[in-house]
Amino acid sequence: MDNGFTPTILTAPEDIDYPKDEHLLRFIPEGIEIKRFHWPSARNKYLDKIRRIGRFPENPLIFKGWTNIYHAAEAEASRQNYEFIYSVHGIGAAHLAARRLKKETGLRWVAEFRDPWVHNLILWEYLKDHSWKWWYNVQLKKTKRWLKEVLTAADLVVVESPEHAELLCGDFGIKEKRIVPYGMGFCEEYFAEPADPIASFPTTPVIGFIGSTYYGYDDALRNFVSALKELEDADHRFTFVSVGDSSSRFATFARQIGLRSFVAIERVSFPQAVALMRTMDLGLVCVGREYRSNINSKLWEYMRANLSILALVPDNGAMARVVTDGRCGYLLPYDAAGMRDTLRQVLDDYKESRLIHARAEYVAQFSREKIGVKLGRKIEEMLCS
Repeated sequence: MDNGFTPTILTAPEDIDYPKDEHLLRFIPEGIEIKRFHWPSARNKYLDKIRRIGRFPENPLIFKGWTNIYHAAEAEASRQNYEFIYSVHGIGAAHLAARRLKKETGLRWVAEFRDPWVHNLILWEYLKDHSWKWWYNVQLKKTKRWLKEVLTAADLVVVESPEHAELLCGDFGIKEKRIVPYGMGFCEEYFAEPADPIASFPTTPVIGFIGSTYYGYDDALRNFVSALKELEDADHRFTFVSVGDSSSRFATFARQIGLRSFVAIERVSFPQAVALMRTMDLGLVCVGREYRSNINSKLWEYMRANLSILALVPDNGAMARVVTDGRCGYLLPYDAAGMRDTLRQVLDDYKESRLIHARAEYVAQFSREKIGVKLGRKIEEMLCS
């Protein structure tokens, strides 16, 4: 809106069974229209079970229902004049609907990918391990075809990292000037609001992991817990706390390995998660060792909360670049022995009050407000070209 545009938001019904950020709704300015369209019927647990048994699960990017989005958007486009289309990948259907709307209306189109499609190794490794080879190949081929159509038709493509942009340019021949790598960043408003901590931890330093763990991460996460156990047995003091969807997974590893210095906190609201960050000293981010393009949203929030980062990430990937360039923390190797040695150094640094933290001016560039300003300029350039 600061750039003179007033958006209309098209989204699914309030009662749909998908993750929603109710707290984020508070930051939508007054006067913005939010239109909700009909969505296909709820997931059928019996059909899902048949799919699992038959080894032909639904495409994990969820393209089903894109025509519902298109018809709702087409009705809006015929009702009043719009300057451009903006589609965000939460589900694959959003971009397919925008692709058709672009073709029918000729409006300029910005396609924002917050997760890769064919480069999302988490999803494709899961599909490969849980379906027939022919089914996996069909889904991957179809997704590549749709992705190419989206990338070819969109006037501007927004991705989360330079590495993701490089992959799209190399694999699909997209011109670099049409792709902008802007990470999700942190929302300053979340950190401006006062929040009382919901827990305190008497043993420091406090190492925290907030959020979800994903398919294929188990070996790395188990090695992390094993490394902490070795340090615990050597009388190093710390608390490792896991918050949210990750709590049960880490609790399983802690129980199996015998880690005593572990606290599990189940799902909390986002303001409560931010309050918990303020009680922590180090924040753990993790992706699979082959997943170069991903940037975990918690990285920005840990940095804004002034945590030292423990990055269990590929050393040639997007998150490693952020952590290294900004001296935000420590890169962890994936093997337990290597992790143990690095974590021992981290604990020693904490005792000597020399934990590595990013400078405030480095962190500030990743605020969503500043990223939004840069994106607004790119959109204006697109509309004027």
